[in-house]
Amino acid sequence: MFLASVGPGDAMSNLSQWVALVTPPPAWIQASRVDSWLIYGSLFLIGGSILWFFWPFLSSVRHNFVDSHPQGNAATGGARRSAHWVPIYEAVAHVARILKDADAAKCFPRTLNALRQAAADGHLRVRGRKQTGTQSMAFSGIHTDVPNAYWVNSTIGALATDKKHADDTHTNPETAFAWGAQGIEEKNRYADLQVNWNDILRLWPSPNE
Repeated sequence: MFLASVGPGDAMSNLSQWVALVTPPPAWIQASRVDSWLIYGSLFLIGGSILWFFWPFLSSVRHNFVDSHPQGNAATGGARRSAHWVPIYEAVAHVARILKDADAAKCFPRTLNALRQAAADGHLRVRGRKQTGTQSMAFSGIHTDVPNAYWVNSTIGALATDKKHADDTHTNPETAFAWGAQGIEEKNRYADLQVNWNDILRLWPSPNE
């Protein structure tokens, strides 16, 4: 009588409930809640350790890539946008220490020549405010790159070594008529020179770094 009153659906439901009670879940399900935090925690620690170990190498690779691709690309806006530019007198002080150039009375001639040579060879990026044609000593209001070829017949002047003259003209013709028939009156000077600090440290690394 009782069996006759139980339908097939009820029988299957009751059977599944008894099976769930009698049969334990698989071991991996039982252990998942306990062990998952151990697994993920271990992976996090391992990944963090690997990143910490290789971080100096990855940072060095990044800096070398930026230094070797100064123009950057359109997608990133160019590596030059984030380049570290400093007044040239700071670079002069740094390079003079590295070269042990103590000739301050002559405005560090060895240092200025080394900077000029590096710029001419394309190893040192330099920018400044170019002289305009409106007045004899008028300069542009913005900094632009100084071409490498400019340094073939141009020198870095003494005023570039002095912080007090950071905004003054910093370049001169190597000889009286190196820039043209008008001699030193040729409007070919640059004022307020800046150099790329990444290039400086690559060419003249500090002993403490």
